[in-house]
Amino acid sequence: MSGDPPLRSEILARDGAACIYAEKHWIAHATMSVASLTDSVLDLRFTRIETPGFTPPDDHSWEAGVALEHFRFAPNCWMGSPYLGWIIAFAPEVVSAMIDRAQARQDCPSEERAMILRVRLAELIWNDTDEVGS
Repeated sequence: MSGDPPLRSEILARDGAACIYAEKHWIAHATMSVASLTDSVLDLRFTRIETPGFTPPDDHSWEAGVALEHFRFAPNCWMGSPYLGWIIAFAPEVVSAMIDRAQARQDCPSEERAMILRVRLAELIWNDTDEVGS
């Protein structure tokens, strides 16, 4: 991932995209929209997609933002600053694999399930040799 801010067009191209959004204590299937994009700040808005097995926030929608100097970008994965610790995954195969994992683990206690899902998301994003469907 690059520390350089992505091009405006690359950010705006993801407006309305389905994604997996994860923070420290929860993980959700959502759609993302760009609320605001300036030369220094990116503000995003998320709307939860009701999907069994995820551990979303209580609110149906939420916002996240980041100063572009701290924004980490790859074509299918965005990360906020290390202080906020959010990650957004867009790759359709990652979203699909995460939906399958969440539904398979929906009987686990919520905190345990959130941890399992965050670990699986990290595996899917960072391990190039991992088979997404496994």
